[in-house]
Amino acid sequence: NSAKCTALILFLWDDVSSSSIYSQSVVPGKTYELLASGRPIIAIGGKGSELWQRLRSYEGVWLCSNASEIEAALIKLEEGPSHFQRDVELFSKPNQVKEMADFIGL
Repeated sequence: NSAKCTALILFLWDDVSSSSIYSQSVVPGKTYELLASGRPIIAIGGKGSELWQRLRSYEGVWLCSNASEIEAALIKLEEGPSHFQRDVELFSKPNQVKEMADFIGL
C-alpha cells in the first residue's frame, strides 16, 4: 500500500543509448500516479532519457543511476519532507494527447 510508504521507487528504461524510440521516450504508466501521490520518489536508471529530463523539474524526485546516488537519496529522505505538492498537468491524459497531436501535425 503506497499510502504507508516513506518513498516510492520508479524504475526507468535504462538503455537510452539505443536508437529505439521506446528506450528514449517511453513513460511508464505508474509515473503519473507516483507523481500525483505527492510522495518522495526515487527514480532509478534511464539517465539522459526524456523522462529523466522531465522528472528533474519535480520537487521530491531523486534521480539515481548508481548505488551511491541511491544511498544519498535515502539519506536525504530521512532528513526532508515526506510530501510534495506537484503540478502534474504535464502528465495528464489530455496534455499527452495534445502533445501527440502536435507531434504528428494534427
